[in-house]
Amino acid sequence: MTNRVFISYATGDENGVKELYDALSRLQNIEVYIPEWINIEGKSQAQKVVDGLNSTNLVIVLITFNSTNTMWLNQEMGYARARNIPIISVVEKGIGVKGFLEEQQHIIFQRDNFKINVYQVISKMRKIFSQVESPITHFQIVCPTCEKKHSELLPPQEDIDNKIEQGQKLNYSCNYCSTTLYVDPMTFDAQSTS
Repeated sequence: MTNRVFISYATGDENGVKELYDALSRLQNIEVYIPEWINIEGKSQAQKVVDGLNSTNLVIVLITFNSTNTMWLNQEMGYARARNIPIISVVEKGIGVKGFLEEQQHIIFQRDNFKINVYQVISKMRKIFSQVESPITHFQIVCPTCEKKHSELLPPQEDIDNKIEQGQKLNYSCNYCSTTLYVDPMTFDAQSTS
């Protein structure tokens, strides 16, 4: 079973959303849905949002100074809340969160080092999806040397936390060309030694 993740954000936060999309796309059983990136002839933005939210298992919302005046973000969160869809909120420091999200713990948005937010989102996602039929257990590596994709078992969150704390990478070997791969434990992006 695939878990669909809906990302809600405002214009101006595209760079962070792209970084988040790239990392989440490496996780097996995760499909990322961003309505603004979908081009379906004859479908309005509102219909793409409703379709996405009706088929999602989780909403990730970026609440930044770019989004404080957008109605879309609030409507998407309200729709998700009404449907009891879990919400992970990433909130920029200095923004007072009101309403339903006021009751939950937030990830503090770090514009200058969004990679930390990616790691925090994935960590929360693993907790949420560990309680369903399709937990996140594997991620995809694309070898930079041979450009072939293969799947690896996702280490326990505690091991990932330790690697990050120690400033270390996850080490793997390409199943096709045997290149040693160093994988960033925050984003699961692979680099080779060759």
